[in-house]
Order: sequence, then structure tokens, then C-alpha cells
Amino acid sequence: MSQRPSEPILAWLRQTLKAKGLNVAALAEASGEKRADVRQVLAERAPLTVDQLMHWCRVMDVKMEDFGALGARIPPELALAAQAEEDAAETSESTEPDETEGDDAEDAHSPGLLSFPGAAARAVAPAPPPPREPDDPRYVIDPFGVQAEQIIRLAFGMGVNFRFVADTAQLKNSGVPADVLRRFPEAMPIQLDAAYHRYNKPEYHEHGVSLMLSFDTVRSCFFPWSAIRQLILAVDAPEPVSPDDSTPDEPPAGRPALRLVK
Repeated sequence: MSQRPSEPILAWLRQTLKAKGLNVAALAEASGEKRADVRQVLAERAPLTVDQLMHWCRVMDVKMEDFGALGARIPPELALAAQAEEDAAETSESTEPDETEGDDAEDAHSPGLLSFPGAAARAVAPAPPPPREPDDPRYVIDPFGVQAEQIIRLAFGMGVNFRFVADTAQLKNSGVPADVLRRFPEAMPIQLDAAYHRYNKPEYHEHGVSLMLSFDTVRSCFFPWSAIRQLILAVDAPEPVSPDDSTPDEPPAGRPALRLVK
């Protein structure tokens, strides 16, 4: 089967997302699209449009030249569209004053932050993570490991919204503000939106996990594995199942049909 023209572009987009520490949820949030729609395109189950490609490149702060630098051939229609998009952007920038100054200007134009509202206030963009090797033990589910760790790794790896409930009594020196702990005397829920996983910067340790969380300010908080009581993953609804051609049709009304009965 011949390769579709969009396949190498989609592969490049997936690599770019990983290199910038983004996931499907983050791209959907930044581009204003539904997560399910973005996932279908990146999984090659739905077509990639030129407008969509141009918008994603702008969101991720990359150019089509970066794709061509990999030795791949850019289809002529995409090259023309990319040039037109860049010309329009340059014209807009030359006619509109830049109101961003100081440190905010640097944060607002950091790679991967272009379309995140208030991203500079949430956290400073981390450096792109190193490529993940398939056999890297940090990214392989261990059925004999600590269950909380394995599930949290899975949630971050798949880029899904998830929630965990921690035993408040074990969080005294966790970094969570004392007033927050007082609001949850028994168990404290933590909700992590997949669109902002890159700001959580999970670090896994022998006895727990460190996460960057935003309370009054951005704080590094440590949650012992023994404190995590419950984990809930919010998965996206699956795609509608199309009828299987091999499934026999219902017999027309009025015609006899064989039925097995007990």
C-alpha cells in the first residue's frame, strides 16, 4: 500500500509534540479544538487539513521548514499555504504594536506557550524533555511495582485528565499550603488537567512523586505513595463503531428466519 502524502507530516507533528513536552489535550486546548478530533487526526483516522496544519504549527511555534530540514519533501500545496500564512503573520506583526514588555514578553513567546491563555502566570515553560526510549524502565508499566506509581505514569503518558485522593495526615511536610490541608482534614483531592500536564513536571522517587502544583503560587509538592488512596482516570469516549460488513443483515419483514431457543 502506497504511503499517503500526510503520513510523514503527521509523524513529524507527533515527534514535535513529544519534543516540546505537549500532548493531545494541550494541543487541543491551544488550538480550540476537541481533544477527540485532534486525537483522530494524529492517529491517522481522520484527514489533516491545510488550515489545521498551519494552525498547529503556529501554536507549537514551528515552521514547515523544520519539517523539510528532516529530509522530507513538503507537498507543493502545503509549501504555498505555509508561505502565505507566514506572509500574513509578518504583515499583521508589522502593523500592530507589541504591548508585551519585560519578563512577560519572554514567557509569552516561549516555545509551546503561544496560545495558552495566562500560561506565563501558571508556570515557566520547562526545557523540552529528552526523547523517550521504548525500553526505558521509567516509561514501562511494571505489574509488580507500586500501583499508584504505575497508574500515575500511565495517566501522564497517555495524556488524560486524572484525579487522585491523598491521605491528609501524611501531607504535613508535603509542600501543600497549611490552609489547604485544613480544608480537607481527612482526604485531599487533586485534579490534574491533561492540557497542563507539562507544567506538573512529575518526578518519581522510591517513596513518592513530586509535582508542581499551583495554589497561591506554583509549589513543588511531594506525595508519598502510601498517602495516595484512590486514582480516577477520565478517558475520552471511544469513536462510534461502524457497522461490520461481515455482520449479516436482519431478514426482511415477512420472511421466515431460523431462531435458536433453549
